[in-house]
Formats: sequence, C-alpha cells, structure tokens
Amino acid sequence: MTDNHFLSKIFNPENFKKEDLEIVFSQYERVEFAKNDFLIPEGATAKFYYFLESG
Repeated sequence: MTDNHFLSKIFNPENFKKEDLEIVFSQYERVEFAKNDFLIPEGATAKFYYFLESG
C-alpha cells in the first residue's frame, strides 16, 4: 500500500516506519477537481489538508 501511494512523494518511506505510513496514508484520499474549480470558496476556512500533485 505505501509504495505506490501518492503521498509517498511527500512522506518519504525511508524516514518512516511502514506501520506509521499506513496510518497516515489511511487518513487521506485523492480528490480531483476540474479546471478552474476551487478547493474552498474565497473567505472560507479550510476544514481539510490538501497536497497538490499538479495544477
């Protein structure tokens, strides 16, 4: 699970135990947005953490 997870680029598997990474990775899911979509509306407070792969 941890080897190909999209967060492996951010949380380097060489620096964490596999068990710890599995806990961290299980808390995140991939979300895709269409071009010109926003993560949150202007003036709103984010309720989640986001890691951008591209865009």
